Amino acid sequence: MKIVFPAIRWHAVVPEVSYARGREEEIATATAGPSLDDQHPWPGLAPYDEASKEWFQGRDNEAESFVSLIVAHAVVSLYGKSGLGKSSLLQAGAFPRLRVRGFLPVYARLDFTASISPSDQLLRLLLGAADASGIERVEPAPGEGLWEYLHRPDFELWTPDNHLCTPVLVLDQFEEAFSRGGGAQSLMPLFKSLGDLIENRIPSAIASDKHLLESLDVFRCRYRIVLAFREDYLPDMRAWEPRLPSLLRQWMRLLPMKREAAVSSVERAGHAVIAEGVADSIVNFVASRAGGGDFDATVEPVMLSLCCTRLNRRRLPGQLIDGELLRAAGPDIIDDFYAEAMQGLPDNVHRFVEDHLVQGRSRGSYARDEAIEQGFIDAAQLERLTSVHRLLRVDPQGDVLRIELIHDRLVEVVRQQHERRRVREEDEAARCASAERFRRQVALATVIGSVFVALVVIVLSVYAFNQARSAQAARSAAERAEATAKQALAKANAAAALAKQQLAQRTVLTSNGWYAGDDPKQLDDAIKANEAIIRMLNSSTPADRARRLATTVQIFPKNIDQPRVTKAMGELGFDAKLATPKITNGPTNAVFFGSGSNIEDVKLVVLALIRSGLVVRTIQPIPIDVPGSKSSLIQTGANLDAIDRPPYTTDEVVQARAFTGASRALER
Repeated sequence: MKIVFPAIRWHAVVPEVSYARGREEEIATATAGPSLDDQHPWPGLAPYDEASKEWFQGRDNEAESFVSLIVAHAVVSLYGKSGLGKSSLLQAGAFPRLRVRGFLPVYARLDFTASISPSDQLLRLLLGAADASGIERVEPAPGEGLWEYLHRPDFELWTPDNHLCTPVLVLDQFEEAFSRGGGAQSLMPLFKSLGDLIENRIPSAIASDKHLLESLDVFRCRYRIVLAFREDYLPDMRAWEPRLPSLLRQWMRLLPMKREAAVSSVERAGHAVIAEGVADSIVNFVASRAGGGDFDATVEPVMLSLCCTRLNRRRLPGQLIDGELLRAAGPDIIDDFYAEAMQGLPDNVHRFVEDHLVQGRSRGSYARDEAIEQGFIDAAQLERLTSVHRLLRVDPQGDVLRIELIHDRLVEVVRQQHERRRVREEDEAARCASAERFRRQVALATVIGSVFVALVVIVLSVYAFNQARSAQAARSAAERAEATAKQALAKANAAAALAKQQLAQRTVLTSNGWYAGDDPKQLDDAIKANEAIIRMLNSSTPADRARRLATTVQIFPKNIDQPRVTKAMGELGFDAKLATPKITNGPTNAVFFGSGSNIEDVKLVVLALIRSGLVVRTIQPIPIDVPGSKSSLIQTGANLDAIDRPPYTTDEVVQARAFTGASRALER
């Protein structure tokens, strides 16, 4: 009969162990997480380690149930969906309790591609864990394997206070045996060697050596084994169950955290940094079904830890995380999380997530094997988004493994990214069409000019021939015709050169986001803005570049022009960031700046907008009572009150001594 206890979750990213280092360093590297304290009580996307047990709150009952399984049974399996916190439960929840009960936890994330066998890796980790805890042990004989060592008659582990303890070999993220270890045939040696430990059966090499067999205590099992793996690999584990019946005999499944437990966890861990009553609002923000009083809602711990960590980073020294900070920073937390997870991935992965994993305003899913076969995403990219960044998870639905977003909170972010990409692609297509029309106009003008020159030459030559009555007169007329033809050709070449220059100018503007039709005045002003930007950038000093790098440009996106604004800011040297728009029904027409901003930097931002074809109608300081008003902050957005104001020209911007947002006369 299988024993099932209530389940839990947190999440983990554990560094791989290097077997060239010393044992103590191996143990420290394998299990160390972020250093936590009362002012920094959450690890973000990393797992809680054993040293962080004080801040791993709200999981006492589940940890006790899991430890009871380990105490009672030789082999226990732990599984759950990606991001539910198996590593945190093991290290911060179970390990301290196991030590109190006379057990030595040995954390192992095995390298299934290393030249050293998994059994030898476990032996070295066991010895290192014992030494790190000051435990007295016997030294393995040369060439002695893990099974032999554990079954030696003199194998005993004694604590410094003279208590006998039992090792618990904890094989975390065991799904990597399948994702990195190869096919079923290549896994045979692995499961044979580990199977001897799991089933406590005598290895064939030892069974055939009578002398060695007689020297071992083969009937005693003085160790425990814990296997932890992602739930989507449960079918792979079940395939080995006929050969290893103990593999899944005792197990625990981790489930999402209940809302009430999540509130308690945030309150207890963040007691020094969270204002009273805010934990409830944070959990409501993260909950699968947000809303006060919904005690049936569940919470993804990875999102809860991420949210709390980033809120904590944004609070000012001496202040607490309060409702105002949550309202102001909450939306950006999810946006930044998505942007960081997707950074550097190719366009096909962005399209897959945005086109296939969101259906309207709800999460969608896609069959894992089909997504890989169709080239939407490869196995390495999927592993990165599930195991490292925790953006996606693979969920068994019926008999099919399907990819989905890890949380409903991401749906709106992904949907907005999809819409921005659609507008950007339409904008890009329109710009390309405009540039192509202009190129054709230039080509046509060049052809017409060449034909005109040829006709002039012919007409003049015929005229000269008819007018010349003598050889000398003919030569003179021909010379005059040739001179006239040269003048006409020079004019045609000049016209072609001018057209080529205009095409080059249009190309430069297009590469910086231009798409504003063919208004000659606006086009001329944009070209002037480009020349002014080039002069400013070429004359920049290292101090200017450092100042711009320390200046944040916040872009408040609108579907009508956001791609242009983002592109316009691309290579100016500022720290450009997308922010949550507050006005969505008007184009970008305003620039706001903090008192710490340099006026030349403000000009550079405005000129870049003009270069991209946008009409800037107001440039003004950020009100003194608005956050960021005293910092080096420049914002691009919309001002509905400025719709009827005349637009700034490049000359006005370049010549301005200050920007007041009011009378232009005061700015010169």
